[in-house]
Amino acid sequence: TARPDETYTAKITLPEELANEYKLPTVNKEGTILRLRTDHLSDSISVEVATSNNAVQMDSIYYLVGTSRGKAYYSSTINFDKPTLKISKNIFPTGIVRISLLKGKRPLNERSVFVDHKDELEVKLIANKPAYLKRDSITLELEIKGRSGLPVQGSFSVAVTDDAQVKPDSLGDYGIGASLLLSSDLKGKVENPGYYLHGDSPDRLQALDNLMLTQGWIGYDWKDVFAPAAPPKFLAEKELKITGQVTNISKKPVEGAQVLISSQKPSFINTVSTDYTGTFTFKDLPQIDSGSFFIQAKTAKGKTRYFGEVSVDRFHPAPILPTFRDQLMPWYVNSDQEQLNYVLQIAKKTKEEFFKPSGISLNEVKIVSKKIIKGTFNRNGPGKADLIFDEKDIKESAVMDLYQLIKQKLPGFRVVMEDGLPTLKYNNYMVTIEIDQGPLPVRLNPNPTAEQLIEELSQFKIAGFVGMEVMYSRKYMHNYSRPPSTISYTGTQIFESQNRVRTLAFESEDIDLDQNMFGDTSNSSSQLVNREGYQARRRKSSGVSKPFYIIPFKKLPSYLDERINVLTNSLREVAVIGITTSQRVGWHRINKPDVVTYRPLPLMKPQEFYSPKYLVNPSDVAEPDFRSTIFWEPNVVTDANGKATLRFHSADNPGKYSVSLEGTSTDGNIASKKIKLIVGDQSGKTSNGKVN
Repeated sequence: TARPDETYTAKITLPEELANEYKLPTVNKEGTILRLRTDHLSDSISVEVATSNNAVQMDSIYYLVGTSRGKAYYSSTINFDKPTLKISKNIFPTGIVRISLLKGKRPLNERSVFVDHKDELEVKLIANKPAYLKRDSITLELEIKGRSGLPVQGSFSVAVTDDAQVKPDSLGDYGIGASLLLSSDLKGKVENPGYYLHGDSPDRLQALDNLMLTQGWIGYDWKDVFAPAAPPKFLAEKELKITGQVTNISKKPVEGAQVLISSQKPSFINTVSTDYTGTFTFKDLPQIDSGSFFIQAKTAKGKTRYFGEVSVDRFHPAPILPTFRDQLMPWYVNSDQEQLNYVLQIAKKTKEEFFKPSGISLNEVKIVSKKIIKGTFNRNGPGKADLIFDEKDIKESAVMDLYQLIKQKLPGFRVVMEDGLPTLKYNNYMVTIEIDQGPLPVRLNPNPTAEQLIEELSQFKIAGFVGMEVMYSRKYMHNYSRPPSTISYTGTQIFESQNRVRTLAFESEDIDLDQNMFGDTSNSSSQLVNREGYQARRRKSSGVSKPFYIIPFKKLPSYLDERINVLTNSLREVAVIGITTSQRVGWHRINKPDVVTYRPLPLMKPQEFYSPKYLVNPSDVAEPDFRSTIFWEPNVVTDANGKATLRFHSADNPGKYSVSLEGTSTDGNIASKKIKLIVGDQSGKTSNGKVN
C-alpha cells in the first residue's frame, strides 16, 4: 500500500542496460478510489467506490456516469454506504466505456473498460474459382448477415491489392473496427490495434484492459460537457444556396434592402430582400463549375445607397497542416520489401522488353511549348517560368483569395515565423510576390505575426487575376535575384536589418517611387540614380548596397520585398510569384461596400476507380499490367437479401491478392473480412483482348 510520506519512482530498463526513471504522482492522504472489474464472459461491469474518512462531504451529491462514443448511457447517484454495484453491459454499445465519478459537475475518478458484444456482422466473400490466370476475369459473391442470421443491407468498401507490392494488413490494424472502436477513442498511438480485437486468449484480454488503463484517459474537458452546446463549425449542406448580410455604416443590420445576384455563364439574375437581421438568402441557384456571382445591395426602392458592408457567408475549410515536399532522406530508407517491389514494377513499365508492340509505330513527339500569359510582366519574357497557371487554371481552382490559390497550386507553400518575422516559404525557397511588375501591397503593423500575414494575403481576391507564374530555378531567377555574395555580415548588421523590418509599418499602396520620393525624374538616367539611391538609403543602417532580390523599378517595396532582403550569412534561395491582372495596372482595393463578388465551391461528381476489362485475348494488349491496387469499390451496397456481386480482372503479377472488406450496416454494426486470391503465372485466354 502506498504511503503519503513516501515518494515513488518508476524505473524502466531498456536494452543495452539503458534505464529511464519517472517520478510518480504524490500520494494524497485523502481521496476517492474507483475500481472496475469486468470479465468477457460476464454480462455486467462490477464497480467499487472507496473513500477515505474525510474525503466525502455529506452535503454534496456524487454521481456515477457511464459514457461511450461521446454519449451518456448510464447515470446514478452514489451511496457510499453501499460502495459496490453492477452495471449491465447491454446498455452500452460495443467499444470503449468510461465510468466517471463526479462530485456535482467536477470529475474525481475515471476508469475505462472495453465492452464487446460480439455483434460484428457475418460476412461471406466467395470467389468463383479456386485460382486464376494472369488477366483473368474474377467474380466475387458477397453475402452479409447479422448476428440473428438475417440478411443485412449496408454500405461497404472492397479493395483488392497485390501482396507483393502492398503489405497485407493481416492483423486488421487499419480496419474499420480498430479505427472506430479503439484508436479514435484513445490518446496517443496504439501499436497493432488489431491485436486487441481478435481472439479470446486471456493474454489478449488482459493486454486490452492494460491498454484502457494506460491510454484510456479522457480526451475532453468536463466543463465543456456541462456548458451549453456550441453551434457546429460546419453545417450540413442540403442544397446549393448563398447567404449573407447587409449592414449600414454603424454595422447594424439593414432590413428590407434589395439584394441582386447575377452571373454571366450561365446567364442568371435574381433579387431578394433582407430580413430583420439584414440577412439575405438565394436558393435554386444554377450549377456552375468555375464561375462567380456578382452581388449588389440597393434600397427598398431599388436605388443605390452607400451601405456599410455587404458580406457573404463563405466556406472556411478546416486548417491544413503545413507540408514540406523536400525529402529528409532517400525514399528507400526503412522501406519494406513490398514498397521496393512496387517501385520495381513501375520501372518495368518503361522497359522495352515488357511491351508487345502492334499497329502503326509513330515517331516520338516532344511537347516543348508552355502556357503564355497575355500581357505578362515576367522579366524573362512570356512563357519563361517554372510553373505557369493561366486564367482557366485560376477559375477552376474554385478558391476566392490569393492565399488559398497559392496553397492549392503550390504544395509545400507555407507561412512561418523565421528570424522573428512572418515569412513566405515554398519548400526551401523564400518567396516574394509581384503583381503587374510591382510589389504586392501588403499592409502590416509593426511586430507582425504569421497569422496577420495570412489574413492580409486572404484580402486579395482573385476575381481579376488572369495569370500566375512561379520562378525559382537558376534558369529563370537571374533577372530577379543577385548571385550569392561572399560578404560576411556582423551580428549587429543582421539584427538591425531584422529589427528595421519588424518595427516598420507597411501601409503605402501603389506609390510611384520616383514621383513621391525624389521629385521630377524625366529621364531614365535620373530614374536609375534615384532608384539606387533609395535602395542605398533603405539599407544605410546595415551598410549594404545589394539586395538578394532585385526590387521592381518604380515601386515602393512592400513588406515581402523588405523581408526577403533581410541580411543573413546563410544561403538564401529566392522564389518569385508573379501575378498578372486583367487591367495590368497592379492591385487596388475596391471601395464599394454595396458590391461583392462570390465564387462558390464547385459541385464535384464522384470519380470511379479505373479497373481494366480484358474482353478478347489479353496477350494482344501491348502495355504491361503491374497494378498494385487491382480493384477498389468504395460503396458496395447490398440488396434486401444482403448480397452483392463484384467483377474485375487480375493483373500480370502472379502471386497472392488480398481482398479486404470494411463497412457498416444501416443500423451501424461493423463488418470486416479478408480473404486471399491465387493468381498463376500463365496468361489467361478469355474471349476478347481490348482494354476498356
